[in-house]
Amino acid sequence: MDYLEEKYLSFVSGRLRNFKRKSSNLYNFSCPFCNDSNKSAKKARAYIISKNNTSFFYCHKCNAPVGNFTNFLKQIDYSLFLEFLQEKFGKEKKSDFEVVTPTFKSYNADRLNDLFPVTELSDFDAMKIYVKSRKIPEEYHSRIYSCPNFKKFTNSIIPNKFETLEYDEDRLLIPFFDENKKMFAYTGRSIKANSKLRYVNIVLDESKPKIFGLDKWNKNEHTNVVEGPIDSMFLPNCIATSGGSLISNFRKFDKEQFTIIYDNEPDSLTTKEKIKKAIAEGFPVCVWPKTVRQKDINSMVLSGMTSEKIIEIIKDNTFKGLEAFLKISF
Repeated sequence: MDYLEEKYLSFVSGRLRNFKRKSSNLYNFSCPFCNDSNKSAKKARAYIISKNNTSFFYCHKCNAPVGNFTNFLKQIDYSLFLEFLQEKFGKEKKSDFEVVTPTFKSYNADRLNDLFPVTELSDFDAMKIYVKSRKIPEEYHSRIYSCPNFKKFTNSIIPNKFETLEYDEDRLLIPFFDENKKMFAYTGRSIKANSKLRYVNIVLDESKPKIFGLDKWNKNEHTNVVEGPIDSMFLPNCIATSGGSLISNFRKFDKEQFTIIYDNEPDSLTTKEKIKKAIAEGFPVCVWPKTVRQKDINSMVLSGMTSEKIIEIIKDNTFKGLEAFLKISF
């Protein structure tokens, strides 16, 4: 596998369950297209295989017709796919490679009217109890929904999105809206403690950047950028990329305007590489101090930290350039 493919595979590896490197030409993980198994989260029957200078995807369960690595990356993260093409072919050759925007899937965004926002649920409802247990700020309770039978609901919007309704469950639905308040994606968060698949992301319009919070984002003020929608609810003027690159959509802006905040995973080589990439591109980044033990912002809140304290920690531990590189080296 060549360096560039390996580099971009590392960027998405955090979203590939059970991801591991078998050899320099073989990577194994749970299939992101068929979820590999509804019975065992440990099943991993998907591979990226490199032979004769060509890397391709293969799943022993679903045999999804994905093809080479470039197409695999395109389906996993469209923004990173465009970055990959730019880096591989360069600006002068961009026109030689046709980039086809995925077809917009028609849907009826008014279907949210069929669901109950958390504010309208009984205090004894399991979904409301879950939301309160996560200490999600009340200002968001009217913007997140209880979604009974998540797969069935999704199939009513995108026919046959799920081939089977087996193991369907109720999920907390977190909608993504663009600047015009139009829903273009949503996330379903399981509230079961033993759920094998905590998050399910549904994209309705592939041409939109996968960013949560665009409808409330003030582009003229300092912006915090985090990995997950729920984490973003605890910080001011904060947006979340929901698994994608935290920096790919913000290159045209003044980079000093942003603080890039990855989860607190000091032992994760993948996270370190993502932070290094952000530093190399000139973005200020938060390097969590060793005194912070919790993995993410929501966990910090649950441990007793206030949002004000977390903001203070972020400000005191935001670095850029050489200083930032030195901070993550230790």
